[in-house]
Amino acid sequence: MLIALLQADATIAAKLGDRIHYQTIPSKSKYPHLYFARQGEDSEKLLDGTPDITEDSYVFELVDIDFDDALVTAIKSALDLDGFDYGSLTIFNSNLTGVSDDYLFRSADSDALFMNGLVLTIQLCENE
Repeated sequence: MLIALLQADATIAAKLGDRIHYQTIPSKSKYPHLYFARQGEDSEKLLDGTPDITEDSYVFELVDIDFDDALVTAIKSALDLDGFDYGSLTIFNSNLTGVSDDYLFRSADSDALFMNGLVLTIQLCENE
């Protein structure tokens, strides 16, 4: 779902093409690329009979030779998922923050001069 949402944006599609990678990065991936991985999931059962709430967390790494404000802005916009319906689920809250200062990038090597890390947390529930 996240790859399709990102690739649907014209700016992201033009600048990244097929260099959006989930969980693993092909050794031949060129810059710029966007790597993301799931960090965790937490589910809650509610006592009042409302649907369960699930919270998923993903870390995103945009790595490039130079800063590209248009690309960063497009990625942030594409990941604003409040109210997004995904099959039988609705994302009712999404929060995008920067990674911590001590975060170690997994998808960069010595050629990378620009690295931007984001953490996406989404809260979703089943549609009634």
